[in-house]
Amino acid sequence: MPLKFNEAIELLFEDLSKNPTPEQQLYVDDADEISEKINQEFANINSIFKGTITNLNKIYFLTDIPIPKMNWLLFLKMPFKVEPQEVHIPGRDDSNVFNLKTSVHHPAVRNGHVIGEVLVNLFRLDLYRVIERISKVTCKSGKSYKLCYNMATDKEDIDTIEVYDAKHDEIRIWYGFVPVFSFSDDSVRYVVYNNFFLREKDSERAKKELTKCKIVHFLWLQLKICKYLPSSINIGQILGPTSLSPGGNAGDILLEVLGMTITIANNPGPLICVYEKLLQFKQSDSVEMPELKELFAFL
Repeated sequence: MPLKFNEAIELLFEDLSKNPTPEQQLYVDDADEISEKINQEFANINSIFKGTITNLNKIYFLTDIPIPKMNWLLFLKMPFKVEPQEVHIPGRDDSNVFNLKTSVHHPAVRNGHVIGEVLVNLFRLDLYRVIERISKVTCKSGKSYKLCYNMATDKEDIDTIEVYDAKHDEIRIWYGFVPVFSFSDDSVRYVVYNNFFLREKDSERAKKELTKCKIVHFLWLQLKICKYLPSSINIGQILGPTSLSPGGNAGDILLEVLGMTITIANNPGPLICVYEKLLQFKQSDSVEMPELKELFAFL
């Protein structure tokens, strides 16, 4: 039975997470175990961020296994109260920038205000210490891994933790994230904006980001996007959380990601064929699931 274009795309993505094989489940279990070890190490070093991370086990993805679990937003719940004060920034039309006033004594607080860049940098330094201390881990499965942390830079706007299979020196698990903070008296989440904070539009933003993550993961695996990219291109730069349009449904985002990849691909021909066929499905807003699966199998 024909489905609407976007409905079919969403169903296809959801199907990827069902009925993992025993091998796939092993890597899922290892990733969950590594996430727990990272959280525990924050406590072991008596970090000011111990116990604040709430979703580390939901921001990883498995590099060659089609389980779209990843989310770009790492949630940290800080154990003190703040009072948001709206700030007007010249050149910004929205009223979503805040100072966070507080009476608490904390390393990220200056003159009664939480300083965004200081808070993020303190977290990154502690995360660096955590990963350095763990360095290598052997999971209950018997598999051993090496961990590497890369801090965000001006060119790379997300933090990453790469988890290598120690035996084959290949990345098996990958965490990519932007820290998002909330505080003890409020469920509102904030993203750091220079030394200020942007209030997170929680439900809608998180839903859109998760949709993008699933599509990126699908393309990486099912379409083997990496084989079309020049070796100098980092896929995270192209398909990262801030490189795509803020709106759009699953079908629109899929077309956007493919379009971006085609412009830099070494051999864009197969991708162009898929892109053009998807456009036809979108314009008719009707597609059979078997023909959609057959299209992706073409690559």
